[in-house]
Amino acid sequence: MPAFSEVLMRGTLISGQEIIGFFDIINSRDLSIMFFLLCIGAIVRYLLVSTENPIIPNILVAFYCLAIIVIMPDFLQALAIGVVFGLVAALISHSLFDPAFLVSEPLGAAVCLGSFMVFQNRIWGAPFLTAVAATLASGIAYTSLAVSFGQVKIINEFSGTEEFIIGICLIMAITALLNGLIVAIAYDKIVAFREHLA
Repeated sequence: MPAFSEVLMRGTLISGQEIIGFFDIINSRDLSIMFFLLCIGAIVRYLLVSTENPIIPNILVAFYCLAIIVIMPDFLQALAIGVVFGLVAALISHSLFDPAFLVSEPLGAAVCLGSFMVFQNRIWGAPFLTAVAATLASGIAYTSLAVSFGQVKIINEFSGTEEFIIGICLIMAITALLNGLIVAIAYDKIVAFREHLA
């Protein structure tokens, strides 16, 4: 029987070989930017996880949103970026259901790309709105999976599912705004950094 993480990976329609293939297409400059943002995001996540709170803000969304809206990959490449960041989120975690990140982050990445394509050049503050949309999509997906598969941990950490949902929705809303601000502030700087690498 395949491991649950493998089932989740297959659910994204992306295999390990396909991920490597997608990154072969992206040039070295854009790969450098992506891994630079991945490293910063991983460090920030590690610091947040070290607080040992049962619910922590998913700041990684801001960093893969920056990578996606600066690089502007195609849809499958965006999903692959989401899978990579999802693996990092699952590995650096003590959440209620770590494998959920293998679904929530590819979904967030897809929403990020789609939202930016809609908002760009049409709405002021497109980077901010894109990160907010991606964070909410990722958070809702994670919450749904955690409630479905992490009931034992929820019962141990909270008085009930209702308390967990209220708490995570509050954190999700605050994180969405924080991620939006991070992306809005850093977007032009990352674009300039990318041009400098050319």
